[in-house]
Amino acid sequence: DILVDVQSSPEVEKEIVADVCWMDEQPLQPRGKYLIKHGTQTIKVIIGELQHRIDVNSSEQDDTAETLNVNEIGRVSLRTQKPLAFDDYDEIRATGSFIVIDEFSNNTVAAGMIRH
Repeated sequence: DILVDVQSSPEVEKEIVADVCWMDEQPLQPRGKYLIKHGTQTIKVIIGELQHRIDVNSSEQDDTAETLNVNEIGRVSLRTQKPLAFDDYDEIRATGSFIVIDEFSNNTVAAGMIRH
């Protein structure tokens, strides 16, 4: 799926942890089915539990949050339909980022940064 340097190969996993910025009026549906566009590929994904929501003003984590609303940021677990080759966002942004797409409306609902 991607060309890489043999000495700095990406991770290849189906289970991923990521920070997402939710951009849709409809709240994030934990255990919901979405698509992610990562590089040139689009893959089915299930968004697992919301680990925490991040307060954008104080950077504090809210571990009691159950969903994300528009313009909120949170850390989620993802399970992809097939293994995904990626890097941590802090190391290589191009292979550490993705967008989340609603599979029914085809709207972009979130942007994500992989934190593996």
